[in-house]
Amino acid sequence: KAGNMVCSIAMCALLLRYYWILALFRSLTNHLDYCVGLGDVSAHEAFSSPYLWLEILVCTTHLPPFVTFPVRADSLGNIILYRAETIFCVLNTFRFYLIWKVVRDWVLKDLPKRHTVSRYTAVHFGGIFALKKLLNGGSGVIPIASFWFIGVLLSGYWYRCLELTACLFPATIEGSYFESLLDANLFQVENPAEGPHEACMEQRAATWIVYGNP
Repeated sequence: KAGNMVCSIAMCALLLRYYWILALFRSLTNHLDYCVGLGDVSAHEAFSSPYLWLEILVCTTHLPPFVTFPVRADSLGNIILYRAETIFCVLNTFRFYLIWKVVRDWVLKDLPKRHTVSRYTAVHFGGIFALKKLLNGGSGVIPIASFWFIGVLLSGYWYRCLELTACLFPATIEGSYFESLLDANLFQVENPAEGPHEACMEQRAATWIVYGNP
């Protein structure tokens, strides 16, 4: 958790620097296009973009050290408890979008005089151009396979985290949670009768939900 907090603060600082550099580049572009005098970029100009604050929200969401709590959820009439660590780990995986920024700049860095060409042709060399360049030719199989691999990996991790339950941890059964967990032993069957069954808390719970009780 301490390492995650340090990384979150570092990413916040790097995002602020990234948008500051973008503001400087916009100032230079306005100077070349409209003969606007070069001057100092204010903090409002650099940090007023809503995308900046959205990225900061995504990249700084974390669970601080020494903080933990259970999160209750209802699923098919049963009470499920998740640890806060599990929920925040899922939220932290959304930071993977930062990989695309690195890949985009890596693709565009070798284009000769791309800013000059962009100004003369009015073609913006951004993320869409980088994606087209990546997928052009036979070498496009590698990025496509990489995108699919990362997508499957993240989807599998999210599914795994949602499948897990913190009910097995004694520390989560406190107060009202323990009383709610008693109701998890009651499952509604096809007929109106309701009877006690052993709660399914193992990893095959998802298979039990999909295919039913054999």
